[in-house]
Amino acid sequence: REAMHEIVGRNGMALQFVEQFRADREISLFAVGCGDDARNFRFVADELQNDRCFVLDAVARNYMVLEYVAAGSQADREIALAAITRFSHGFGFTFVADELKADRSFVLEAVRKCGAVLQHAPAEFRADPEIVLQAVKAPPCRPSTVFSFAAEELKGDAVFALEVMAADGSALAHVAAALRTRRDLA
Repeated sequence: REAMHEIVGRNGMALQFVEQFRADREISLFAVGCGDDARNFRFVADELQNDRCFVLDAVARNYMVLEYVAAGSQADREIALAAITRFSHGFGFTFVADELKADRSFVLEAVRKCGAVLQHAPAEFRADPEIVLQAVKAPPCRPSTVFSFAAEELKGDAVFALEVMAADGSALAHVAAALRTRRDLA
């Protein structure tokens, strides 16, 4: 078992060759959590793939695992939020079920965890002032770029631009060109 732990630590794909360890919770979590290759999840025993607690742990260790879990897990709010971390640069949101992507309260919660989720959010939410402002205030993955994902109409709204710049002064680079020369915004 210790040898397998070490082997999987070097290459999580090794799990595919050792049937007796695919149902081992610790070894399987280690396999999906090591490196950036979430495809290892495919080799985990079915009973673990269908175990909500295991899936939650796996996604928390490697947000990309969400791409390989069952649709029901992708639609599980807690599991989906576990994939949305500042380390995922918001990319974990791309694997979330469509019904959650369309849920305003979920998107608001997601951008509060990682502002870069805004990049992957549906257009209607990139035009939502509350969601955009929360994204700008959230722990940034790339601090000055979050506002760049907002809808153009928000970037051109002087009042909103002032509010955003109060939260992140570097957002000035992403307001509409016509506003950048205004003294009250500069």
